[in-house]
Amino acid sequence: DFISPTSLFYKNGALFVLDAPNFRINKYSAKTPGKPYTLDKTISLFDSARASKDAEKPLFTDLAVLDNGAVFAASSREKVLYHYDASGALIGKITPKVKIEGITRIWVESEKKMLLEDPFSGKMYVINSAGDLIYELDLNFQPVIMASGDTVKVVYNENPSMPNEISLKTYRIPAKFESASLKAAFHLPVQNFMVLGCDAGKNILAYAVLGAYNDAPSEAYFVKLSGDTGRLISKTPAPISPEMSCMRYVRAAENGAFIFASADEDEYRVAKYILK
Repeated sequence: DFISPTSLFYKNGALFVLDAPNFRINKYSAKTPGKPYTLDKTISLFDSARASKDAEKPLFTDLAVLDNGAVFAASSREKVLYHYDASGALIGKITPKVKIEGITRIWVESEKKMLLEDPFSGKMYVINSAGDLIYELDLNFQPVIMASGDTVKVVYNENPSMPNEISLKTYRIPAKFESASLKAAFHLPVQNFMVLGCDAGKNILAYAVLGAYNDAPSEAYFVKLSGDTGRLISKTPAPISPEMSCMRYVRAAENGAFIFASADEDEYRVAKYILK
């Protein structure tokens, strides 16, 4: 009975799906490994029945889940983060103490550090649990915080002689200086490259969409790159997302796995992919 699932997140073997039009987050898990996922519980985000007729309804856009089970949901219309404990009880709302126009994607490193993407103002903001601004970045950065605390910028190569190469520049925060620059090469030009996080060995996990310039994408892969050299360690074919900014539907999971969500008029599907 989904209306239009908005975002998903995979954590500790459980799948969390943000169903924004129904104002809820559904948590699914497999009782036995290899078996279908079933509904565990639902977190209600907004009770429209109890709200006044004039109350403006939240517009939920993204979610994040921590290892301890804490859940965060972004409300773009209210410009706040809802914070829930592992049981689904509302802890409170986090209001950024900086002027933002909206929130499309979030990345939560801990209950003390959260990244908000605000494309309407052309910025990303990292705040603490009190809403205080830690630092801000432009939208050239990826909306992730690596295990090292660094952020990543992807630079596409405009040199016609090297169209298959990109640069991954990491920045030590909050000093904001470039700490490392890696080059990654593929067999086709890179149309879209999304850093999704890193593994325990600090290797970069990402989603790469490839294809000739000025043409439709032809291939996509989930990839693992060396965090030291940028060398391609492993890859597995992936679906091509219809959205170039699709991070809410493509996520890195544990142990080198990825999840990918797709939908049509009748069905919402989530598939899990393992790197080869």
